[in-house]
Amino acid sequence: GLLEAAGEDKLRKHIRYLFMDLEQLLESNGVRIQKSRPGDKRNHKFCQVMERVETADPEKHDTVARSKSTGFYTEKRPLIRELIDVYVYRPADAEKETEEKE
Repeated sequence: GLLEAAGEDKLRKHIRYLFMDLEQLLESNGVRIQKSRPGDKRNHKFCQVMERVETADPEKHDTVARSKSTGFYTEKRPLIRELIDVYVYRPADAEKETEEKE
């Protein structure tokens, strides 16, 4: 990301401190970070689904496949929704039916 593009060690250090200061400022004003990991149950309030990833595993249904960004919220109100890809269960039999129709 931005740190890799900065190149210079001194510049990277300044950018890192800037982000740390920004995070501290947000937290001191009641803003929380929303960052999911693969396999987490989807947070309906604070996440926005970008892509649906089909899976034959019913255990993965409605869980996070990938987090594409970081979200921010305060109390129960989203400020910026986290963008995620989510697993959607699709039985293997349904795949065969679709292939047979084509």
